[in-house]
Amino acid sequence: MSDKDYVLGVDTGKHLAGALLSHEDGMGVELEGMHYQHKEAFKRGDVRPTAKALGQMCIDRGAGIGDVTFAVELPSHRYFGRGNSSSLLKAFWQGHHLMRFLSGQVEKVIAVPADQWNQQRDDKQKKMIFLDEFPNFDSLKYYQEKHGSRSNNHERDAALFAQFIIDRIRKELPMRFD
Repeated sequence: MSDKDYVLGVDTGKHLAGALLSHEDGMGVELEGMHYQHKEAFKRGDVRPTAKALGQMCIDRGAGIGDVTFAVELPSHRYFGRGNSSSLLKAFWQGHHLMRFLSGQVEKVIAVPADQWNQQRDDKQKKMIFLDEFPNFDSLKYYQEKHGSRSNNHERDAALFAQFIIDRIRKELPMRFD
């Protein structure tokens, strides 16, 4: 990591944890996802790896202590799929919302049922982020169907799908940081 890399969001699971990294280049924020298997936590029988273990992993990779932000897991992220893709995407979304909130682009973050999304998306609320912006699709299954991937390389599929999501968000929800 360089001195401009930050850990913005994390999500921990039974086998894997996802961390969202950003790199500010003055023009915007580049986002990258990564997976990390907490073998020791799993051996101890922890249902979820501890925040301390994940934070230490980030610090070991070069992040400063102040660069690590632990975001809560939100039930509204459940539709992001299963398995190895889930933690990565939850971490991505948590960091995405956090950065937009801290940058002043968003006044508040609210969760809205998917069936109410279209009715509530109007100009008066354009500075809000809704956590259900891409509701009701199985992320990894959707990606595999669209791109013909049927491999057992879930980490690769998750990484490819994360880029697919990032590209989609950049197109539909451009992120600009002054």
